[in-house]
Amino acid sequence: MIVIHSYKNKKLLEYVDKILNSAKNKSSIKIKLYDQINVSRRESFKNIKNLEYTHVRWDDYRGPNHYRARALQETSKFVLFLSDHIDLTSNWDEKLIDAMSDNSVISMSGKEHTSWDSFFITVDRKSSNTMTKSFFVNIDMLFMPQHLAYIILQLQEFKVSGLSEAVSVKLFSKGVDVFSMPTDFLTDSKHSTDIDYYPYSKTHNYSKLYNVLLSEPGKLFCNAVGIDTSKIKRYPYEINNPEYFDARSLLDEMPSGSKFNSIHQKITFIQKK
Repeated sequence: MIVIHSYKNKKLLEYVDKILNSAKNKSSIKIKLYDQINVSRRESFKNIKNLEYTHVRWDDYRGPNHYRARALQETSKFVLFLSDHIDLTSNWDEKLIDAMSDNSVISMSGKEHTSWDSFFITVDRKSSNTMTKSFFVNIDMLFMPQHLAYIILQLQEFKVSGLSEAVSVKLFSKGVDVFSMPTDFLTDSKHSTDIDYYPYSKTHNYSKLYNVLLSEPGKLFCNAVGIDTSKIKRYPYEINNPEYFDARSLLDEMPSGSKFNSIHQKITFIQKK
């Protein structure tokens, strides 16, 4: 199962087609797609087999991780969390399955190099022709057995920043190995960096990563990676969204015609009263 949350990607249909067409066993792949944009594009995706489309209101501030957790309600042997700016090589599905070993996950490609600037961990990827052992996962491309994916459910306090790091610590504490694919396995177009506004705060609850890294499992992780925990500082500038969510109206998910009919029926009912 592939889980994709997309925010205002105008070429999302083209992206999904590309991912499916580059797979070796296209018919066996199921996609959970969460499309956060102004108007539902359900009709555009209706002919893609094994794809479950969910329109997310453009100003929904619950964040991508909320929808990843929702997708995990369905059972699947493996889960691939994928961002819509990650392109995968030909036969990527077969390559991931063949590369998977017991008690392990696969994330991104290339050999990782980490640095720390008091508040943020930066993970750079250097070229590698082979799979490499890593410490950090990146939720932009994370392939794992579903019995390990429950970790995502435990980390709902993070929306963007801090999530990949917290997942990495959790996996490390459970003795799960992290591997990265060869560099040519994927390319990252990073189109999302061109978007000026997001309705959800990327640094929501990011200061809680401080607690994760200074916990006993976190200290062991930092020691293995080579991060001096004495230099870690709590992030003071986070902007948090409200902890509640205004669900508003279920009309958002209706096709335009149905929406009009529903509103008309409500108005007629009020007039009769």
